[in-house]
Amino acid sequence: MNKIIFFSLILMTSTLYAEEPVPAAEVVDPASPVTIVEETPLVEAPAAEVTEDLSFEPPSETVDVPEATPEGDPVATPAPEVAKEPVPEAKAPPVEKVAEPEAPAPTTPVPVASPDSAPMSMAIVEDPEDYQPRKSHWQATFGFESMAYDIPREFVGTKASFDDDDRTLFGGRLGFAREFYLGWGFNTTSRIEGFYMGTLFEKATTAAPQETTEEFAFEKKTGSVFGADVSQSLGFLYNFSTKNPLMDEMVYLTLEPFVFAGVGRARAYNRFSYHYDTGVFMEDYRIRVQDSITSTSFGGGFNLTSVTGFFLYLKATQYSMNITKRNETGYSQPHGQGATPLNRTSTDVSPDPITIYALGGGYKF
Repeated sequence: MNKIIFFSLILMTSTLYAEEPVPAAEVVDPASPVTIVEETPLVEAPAAEVTEDLSFEPPSETVDVPEATPEGDPVATPAPEVAKEPVPEAKAPPVEKVAEPEAPAPTTPVPVASPDSAPMSMAIVEDPEDYQPRKSHWQATFGFESMAYDIPREFVGTKASFDDDDRTLFGGRLGFAREFYLGWGFNTTSRIEGFYMGTLFEKATTAAPQETTEEFAFEKKTGSVFGADVSQSLGFLYNFSTKNPLMDEMVYLTLEPFVFAGVGRARAYNRFSYHYDTGVFMEDYRIRVQDSITSTSFGGGFNLTSVTGFFLYLKATQYSMNITKRNETGYSQPHGQGATPLNRTSTDVSPDPITIYALGGGYKF
């Protein structure tokens, strides 16, 4: 009996001091519903060595991590089981169709300047081979002009009388020049020109009605002036654009108003003949005038130049002549008188200044 009681005490003592086993932690599947487990008191256990699994990927859903106790051990209190409501499947919002933008019209590609290059300029770059108005140039010019030339005449007849004749001459001018660009739009041009002007043969005839084929009265006028001028001009350049009425497009021109002054030398030859003869009545008058001339000129005008270097000009010149020597030869025979010869020489004859208008063109190169 005593033995039985002894073994019972030993069994009871071992039961009281025996360590209660710790249940193994369950691995919670994130996808499975959480199960509420009754709260079980924890017994301190030695911290187990945890090896970090680097291959583990965090779950897509958030999982509550138990808070740590002051001793650093996790609280083993399981989270209460919460019924997980099904998450409705997210639907993408309807996509509205947007009209595709129209492709832009093809444009000329614009060159992109590199960071190291100089900044691009909006100024028009001129081709070196094209005419550049703001540079020095050679010029070749031609033009058409007219002038009034005074011819001395002295005749008093029975059928006709004549006095000084203000004769109109027509002709042309050729020139060669060098244009120097001074800057700020100004230029100056040194020019040498040769010119010739004259008149056509003129004849006035009066015939008797009964003698339609017989020519018995006439007048003849011939004349010419030729010489050369040297001039210097000062001009200003102005660029502008206008519409070409023929080609329906814009053209770019350079307007150059200018003033000039010059000197020159010239020679003039003029003749006048009058004859009247009916067989019963006759009178005659002939004169030839040769002049040596020095001249001074002053005037102004403008050039209109295209981008190719061709230009037109219009100018007016105040022309002052000094006839250094004039020779007059011929004869005069009024009705009923004998022929009187004319042989006269004059010096330093100064006619009134005349105005010459000229229209022409040329090329700058």
